[in-house]
Amino acid sequence: MAENDEPVQIISPLDLPQLYSRPSAEELFKILGQFSRASQQTNFSGPTPADEDDGTEGLCAAPGTGFFDWLTGLVASPLQWIDDSNLREEIWDQASTLMAERCGRTAAPTITRRIQIDGMREALIKLGKISDTEKNTDVDIQLIEPSLTEDLLGLKTWGSSYILARRLVRDALLPQSKLKLAGPALELGTGTGLVGLVAARLGLPVTLTDLPEIMPNLRANIDQNMLSGIILSPTDPSFSPPAQPLDWSDPSEFLQTHKPQSFKTVLVSDPIYSPQHPAMVVRTIAAFLSREPGSKLVLQLPLRRGFDDLRTDLYGLLVKAGLCRIEYEEEEGYDDFGAGKFAYSLWEWADAHEKQ
Repeated sequence: MAENDEPVQIISPLDLPQLYSRPSAEELFKILGQFSRASQQTNFSGPTPADEDDGTEGLCAAPGTGFFDWLTGLVASPLQWIDDSNLREEIWDQASTLMAERCGRTAAPTITRRIQIDGMREALIKLGKISDTEKNTDVDIQLIEPSLTEDLLGLKTWGSSYILARRLVRDALLPQSKLKLAGPALELGTGTGLVGLVAARLGLPVTLTDLPEIMPNLRANIDQNMLSGIILSPTDPSFSPPAQPLDWSDPSEFLQTHKPQSFKTVLVSDPIYSPQHPAMVVRTIAAFLSREPGSKLVLQLPLRRGFDDLRTDLYGLLVKAGLCRIEYEEEEGYDDFGAGKFAYSLWEWADAHEKQ
């Protein structure tokens, strides 16, 4: 064990203490702490896939498979030389968490993601939507992301939402941008809430929607950002965007409180995962996007392999519904699952666009 409470320096799996040598609980905690990945992350880890062992920050090099094998042995060990059962439980818990973190994002535990967007503070100053205390500090969004499950994809902050949120901020600084949005706005499939929270922060009155099972985490994220002083309104400091369930396959419940075609802006990012989704998404957009001149659909899609037909289907159905695309751009980006390309498009009703 290093002196002066310095972390144990692990350079390779060979430096790890063998369990037959009965390392103390203190030594095990120091090693586990050295390899622990932060429960708070800023933006995304980078263009390297999260399930690739990219080492750890600080003193240690990438231990690879040897470290995983050591963790497996630690979890399987009864640790009978450690008398305190609470310490044994904590060691097993930390080791299990480290194993989960190295099994990819779908197995990783709950994290809080801190989103920082270049130009956010400048945009808020320009729009007059920033408090005096924030003018010289970082402006960020805090998002809770529970462990991802296959059927609850909305618990993850996907790259498309970050790319779109960044565009909203960037275009707020461009006087000639076509992306000048009017409220009320509706976000479909908001997930963890990034796009809607950024839009609200920029002053757009927006309603965030997703499936009922996503609502608890979404509302927790709204509350967390309220407590952090992130969501502000020039007229009401307590303003926060409403979050309501909206099922694309049956919007009847949402229609009980919202009139059809009553939203001047509809925001959608990464909405298609199955052959049924394009038609469902377009029906929902057509049901709620206002027919008034200036109404806009903002759409952000990842260019995933194997989804070309779904994207083509979605675009075709939007045109068939009477919308026309007035802006399109592809750009590079990444999230926890790796690097990729993303396609942004801006849409208006064709008949309204022709009259301009």
